[in-house]
Amino acid sequence: MSKAVSSRQFLVPLIIACAFFTENPDSTVVSTSLPAIAHSFDENPVR
Repeated sequence: MSKAVSSRQFLVPLIIACAFFTENPDSTVVSTSLPAIAHSFDENPVR
């Protein structure tokens, strides 16, 4: 039982760290591509 608890104590922070890591590049890609998407629709990217 102790090994299972120790394994969970490592696994939960690892999953949370992976979620934070994937969120950051996703938001960077979206914020970088939004002006290009707006121009393709002939819209002003900043309103």
